[in-house]
Amino acid sequence: MDSKYVFLMPQLKMGGGNRVCIDLINQLIRKGELVEVWAPYNSEDQLSCKCDERVVFRLFGKLHASILGKFWNLLIALLQVFFLSSRTTLVYTDPIVAMLVFWIPHKRKVRFIQANDYTLFDNHPKMPFLICYVYKMLTSLSIRFSKTVLFNSRYTYLKICQISGRQFTEKIVTPPIDHGKFKLINLQRRLVIGIIARPHAIKGLQQFLDAWKLVSGDTRNMVAKVILISHDDLSAFEIPSSFVIVKPSSDDELIQIFNEFEIFISSSLEEGFGLPGLEAMACGACLLTSNSGGTKEYAVDGFNALLFEPYNIDLFAKRLTLIICDLGLRLKLKQNAFNTVKGFSPERTLEQFYECIK
Repeated sequence: MDSKYVFLMPQLKMGGGNRVCIDLINQLIRKGELVEVWAPYNSEDQLSCKCDERVVFRLFGKLHASILGKFWNLLIALLQVFFLSSRTTLVYTDPIVAMLVFWIPHKRKVRFIQANDYTLFDNHPKMPFLICYVYKMLTSLSIRFSKTVLFNSRYTYLKICQISGRQFTEKIVTPPIDHGKFKLINLQRRLVIGIIARPHAIKGLQQFLDAWKLVSGDTRNMVAKVILISHDDLSAFEIPSSFVIVKPSSDDELIQIFNEFEIFISSSLEEGFGLPGLEAMACGACLLTSNSGGTKEYAVDGFNALLFEPYNIDLFAKRLTLIICDLGLRLKLKQNAFNTVKGFSPERTLEQFYECIK
């Protein structure tokens, strides 16, 4: 029997887009749907979150380290789409995959946009201008002529409408929180600050490091530890020697780390949604986040989080000082955050998905 849903991923590596898809896949399986996950064999990395054992995984090609080899594997995976049953729904979210899939005449294609794909490589140090220009042109075309498009937030929806010049139907599927896993475990915690550290400029690591320098020494001394969650090479940054870098290999490890945080910081310049901030809130951390767009789906300044404007390092430092020094404020933000995260469940995400593709 043909699978009812095929999720086409760029590789089986845990990133934000794949993570959200796996949560959705697990819900589809529990509903009795047939689901396969396809990916080119471009990485030996494994998904760090648990996937239902009934999901069928198919890897295409041979493991390659070169860009050309990886692209060849992707083409092999894309060729399989031509042989899909017309009853099977193909779901894809990666922008590179999307540029190629939209040319394939499969009837039931669903593009799930989880970020501002158009500006994804802006200011990327390793991206030549010409390649960036071609990427933007093809991305704009692929968005404009995609038939069924889902968005992970209203911010993403409005951005894509603006970029493409097309007024899409507003079909929003928000990422879920698995409340059975992402929950408060550690009630007694020190004043530990956590941040997910990525080298891409849009993720704002340098913004955080600059703001940290502006915080007074007395205030910094109140902090027991600063933890950077990262699997990337951060050697280009001047990371203080007192900071700790951790590399969780599973959701269980990530949840344990989140439960150390009294404060979680998201310093991204732009986010389609910003799931880690919501997950940290579910684990009992206070959220200090940039007003990066998609975080507005759940973060309300002064109610369940503190916000600052991207690029405003002075305000970032002031808000960081405030949340470190004001215990009463942190308690208020935590209580309201617990109520907020209840509204983001896997069941709700599945309902949104069904409603958007029917």
